[in-house]
Amino acid sequence: MPILWFRSLDDQVNRSLSTERMLAALSGSFGALALLLSLIGLYGVMSFVVTWRAREIGIRLAPGATGASTVRLVLRDAVVMIARRHGHRAPLPQWSSLSARSRQHSSAHGGPRT
Repeated sequence: MPILWFRSLDDQVNRSLSTERMLAALSGSFGALALLLSLIGLYGVMSFVVTWRAREIGIRLAPGATGASTVRLVLRDAVVMIARRHGHRAPLPQWSSLSARSRQHSSAHGGPRT
């Protein structure tokens, strides 16, 4: 059987890893896109909160409230709004893993105790 192609070890490694490099670049691009979309959404939430409370912010600033206290007020309201919307999703992974562990434990011993 004749040898048709000669390749160096570096060339062979580069050819074998090209798919993994492409997938890593694609995953990184999707991650950057997800970050961009989340920042746009966060900007939307913040602009909504500030627009919603513009009159109150103006009334607070008129007697001499500091800019830092006003920013703190707006950020607190935005965090509360986000927590109300997505707070129920946070415990879900812990509950599902506990449920899976309990099912695994009961099946390993022949079923639940009676």
